[in-house]
Amino acid sequence: MRCWNLLLVTPLLLLQSLSAANPEPVQPLSKALYSVDYYQEQAELWAATAEQEPQNAKAWLYYYTAARNANVLHGEARFDLSSIIANVHENLPKSFEAHYLTYWQSNLFQRDYDALLQAYEVGPERPELVHDLMHYYAISGTQEAYAKQCHKLHAQGSLSQGILQWNYNALASVRPNGVLLTQGDNDTYPAWVLQEVKAVREDVMVVNIYLLLAEEDYRSRIFAELEIPDTFQRSLTSTIDVQVRDLLGHIIYHCSRPVHLGISTPASQREVHSSNLYLTGLAFEHNLRFIDNVRLIRHRFENEFLTDYLFYPLALDPSQTVVDHMNMNYIPALTLLRNLYLGEGASEKAENITALALNLATKADRRNEVAILLETPSSFVPDQETNIDLRELEKGLRQMKSNLYMSAFEVSNGLYQSFLQDLLTAKRFDLLDICQIHTTDWRSLLPKAYQNLSDEQMFDNGHPEDERAPVVNISHEAAIVFCNWLTELYNKSDHRKKQFKKVSFRLPLVQEWEYCARLGQFEGAPYPWGGPYNQNAKGCYLSNFNPYLVSQSETEPLFGPADDPESPDEDGGYFPVVVDAYFPTAKGLYNMSGNVAEMVQEEGQTKGGGWQDPAYYTQIGVTRSVDLPSPNVGFRIVMDVIE
Repeated sequence: MRCWNLLLVTPLLLLQSLSAANPEPVQPLSKALYSVDYYQEQAELWAATAEQEPQNAKAWLYYYTAARNANVLHGEARFDLSSIIANVHENLPKSFEAHYLTYWQSNLFQRDYDALLQAYEVGPERPELVHDLMHYYAISGTQEAYAKQCHKLHAQGSLSQGILQWNYNALASVRPNGVLLTQGDNDTYPAWVLQEVKAVREDVMVVNIYLLLAEEDYRSRIFAELEIPDTFQRSLTSTIDVQVRDLLGHIIYHCSRPVHLGISTPASQREVHSSNLYLTGLAFEHNLRFIDNVRLIRHRFENEFLTDYLFYPLALDPSQTVVDHMNMNYIPALTLLRNLYLGEGASEKAENITALALNLATKADRRNEVAILLETPSSFVPDQETNIDLRELEKGLRQMKSNLYMSAFEVSNGLYQSFLQDLLTAKRFDLLDICQIHTTDWRSLLPKAYQNLSDEQMFDNGHPEDERAPVVNISHEAAIVFCNWLTELYNKSDHRKKQFKKVSFRLPLVQEWEYCARLGQFEGAPYPWGGPYNQNAKGCYLSNFNPYLVSQSETEPLFGPADDPESPDEDGGYFPVVVDAYFPTAKGLYNMSGNVAEMVQEEGQTKGGGWQDPAYYTQIGVTRSVDLPSPNVGFRIVMDVIE
């Protein structure tokens, strides 16, 4: 591990009180992050000050900033920002604040750069402007002026040391000569400063995807430099997420340089490409070939990343609350790294990574959920008789690689109920709350035309809550707790016929799931049975999905002709059926397509599609983003052999 003091930060007051008698200076969310109640209070205090002192420029600036922050964090307009700006123009016409806030309020797709330049004429030395001028010159391609603002921003000393080091590691997560597509202020501008001022990873092109979407001239210039056809057309009728997703697809398809998505890219924007995205630290690398990203993460963490600031913060950071929030982006990579160390028997390294992850989570007030992800203390499973039949579980595992096994079946209601009974016996009421099965009104989930069926008709293939049906409607955290519990039970077990001494149960990675689904078939097989169709020669469906829905892609309508829909039961079940239904794959895995969509380690994503989904989602290469719990989603486990 190395440490480089990128920027000396003058110690400032780190935290602002949540209840203050007097109004306090308020920074944008990119510089400080507090509660919505704090910003609400500050906005009201500054509003009162501005009303009493209408010529007080700072009062109006902080009033607007606090009000804007409160609106963003609350998710709705608690304050009328346009009205605030109108009052600024009335009381302080032609002032720096009037012009600057007008620019700040302008829409992403209609930036009022004239207002920005007018603010610059009034207050050319105002420190607030440097960040925005750097943006302006980056968009316009004025390289000399852009470089000047980068150096000026660095010289101000206002950039957070923690944010700079985070961006250093983000750049280190990119292959040589790669492209890094970023999302916001704090993963774009500090990276630009590092490249321009410190010559850090100048081979990487850092491109903010929202600026690329909003600014046509900027997009044309970047596309020309990357030799990408300038044919992208923004769909004004689509949501921003869909527009960004389409733009990402255009870049990925045409760019000859390695393309990486910043770690903060929402799952909804990367879901179409997720099967070819590999986490490499603080970025996802798009690669059509399999890469051993976990060992790549280890190399970067051990040799290239700046990590001392994570273990030992060196100075007070004025943006520490933002840094704490950003550092949560390390958790996915740290989880993979910790599992690698455990698999190699490097217990001390694994413990250090666990401690680091929990420390980062504590600072971001998310310790509980991360603790569930990482929980494996020896006391996790108390010494007790278990209700889980470990030998039967072991019989259901199929070898995929030398030390990787996958369960032949989705986890059943019966197995999961045995796990819940274990928790109850151990009086782990904290985990019982996390691992509860949420109630499902099955009848309401059918199309209206089928909701009047009798119970005999509706459940003619068994009830979805029967013992041999897959468990559904649980959280991602619950599946992780189940895997951790199973790991401890197995490793503590002393039955004579146990095949292995030490193992680790977990959810599969997206790439592992796809590898196992295709094993025994040709490389590009769309379905686990190898063929290109979801029906056999006799017209029988080969998996449990929803033929009532006929979408063949993300963009097509779900329903076919309204006058001739197929019944959701045409494939053999209205709801999930038993876990060993339909024919298995060549390697003995049942229901890899259909029945229930299956969770993977990447939270919020599923593979295989389920009984509610159209056939499109049952293809091996399709990954779907979902909200959990869901009656359409269950899980399957894999086992790493350690000893």
